[in-house]
Amino acid sequence: ITGIGLKYYPLEKIEKVISPYFEILKTRQSQNTLYFDNPRMVLKHMKKTGVTGTSHKIWSRSDFSYFESEYQKKFSEKGKSTLTYHPMFLWLRKRSLS
Repeated sequence: ITGIGLKYYPLEKIEKVISPYFEILKTRQSQNTLYFDNPRMVLKHMKKTGVTGTSHKIWSRSDFSYFESEYQKKFSEKGKSTLTYHPMFLWLRKRSLS
C-alpha cells in the first residue's frame, strides 16, 4: 500500500545462496495469519514487533486515512484486518573452508 518494504526471497533461493557455506540439515516454513479489529491495530502490532523501520517518513492524517482505507479493502476478512507472515527456519552446519 505504501510502496515501502523489504524484499523477501523464497526458501529455495536462500538455500542456493548459503549452500556453499553451510550444510543444510533441515528447513521448515509456514504461513500464518493474524486477525485484528482494524488496520490501526495491525500497525501497532507491526511496531511492537519491529518490522516498521523501513521508512522515516512521518504520516499525515491523509496518509493514515489512505492506508486504513486501502488496507481494509485489500486485507480484510469477515470484518477483521488480516496480517500474514511467513517464517522460515533453517538448521545449518557450517562447512569447512579447507
